[in-house]
Amino acid sequence: MSDLPAHVEIHEEGPREGFQIEPGPISTADKIKLIEALAETGLHHIQAASFVSPRIVPGWADAEDVVAGFTPREGVHYTALWFNANGLNRALVFRNKLTVSGSIALTASEAFTKKNLHRSHAENVEAMKKQTALHLENNVEVRRIGVMAAFGCNYQGDIAPAQVVSTRRMGSRSPMPTPGLKWVSPSSTRPSAGSAAARSPASQRRPGTSAPKNWCCSASRWASTPVSISTS
Repeated sequence: MSDLPAHVEIHEEGPREGFQIEPGPISTADKIKLIEALAETGLHHIQAASFVSPRIVPGWADAEDVVAGFTPREGVHYTALWFNANGLNRALVFRNKLTVSGSIALTASEAFTKKNLHRSHAENVEAMKKQTALHLENNVEVRRIGVMAAFGCNYQGDIAPAQVVSTRRMGSRSPMPTPGLKWVSPSSTRPSAGSAAARSPASQRRPGTSAPKNWCCSASRWASTPVSISTS
C-alpha cells in the first residue's frame, strides 16, 4: 500500500514574497491583477499581502490598498503575513476577505535566529509565547508550527537532524500550541524577503540575477490531514 497522501494542498506565497523582494516598485493595480489571476488557476490558498513595516519592507507599503482592491474568488482562502500587534490589527480589518490564523515560528539554527530575528533560541520561544497569547486574545486560531532552517542554513551550513528534532520538541513542550494542533508533514521555503538572510547577499545582486542556491528550509506542521506545501 502506498504511503503517499491522498492529495496535496499548495499554499501559494508568490504575491507576498515576490512583491516585497523585487528591487523596483510594483503598482498596486499590477499586484491586484496577479492575485486575481492566480485565483483563476485552481489554487485554493494564496498569501496575498504582508502587513509589515513599510520602512523595512517598502514593497508592501500599500498592503491595505491591495487587499481592499482584489475581488475574492469563491473557494479560495486568502491569507496575509504579520509579525506584531500592529500588523495583526491591520489584518483583522479585512477579516471578511482574509483567512486570519496565527503561526509559531521556531528555528533549528542558532546563527539564523540571531541574524534573522536578532534573538537567541530562548528569546525567540518567549517571543512566540507572547505572539500566541496576542492571537488568542483576538480569537485568532494558532494552527501552524514552523521550524525554519531545518535542513540547512545560510550562516551555519548543514543542520543535524537531532537539532531539528530538539527544536520540534521545544515547540511541543511549550504552552504555545492551541488544542488540536498537530504535527503532520514537512515543507520548505526560502528565507523571508525582509530578513537578513534574503537581504544579504541578495541586496548585492544585480537586478534580474538569480537568488542564492543555499535557501533555508522549514519543517512546517499544520492542524490538517493533507500535506501542505508553501511555494514562493
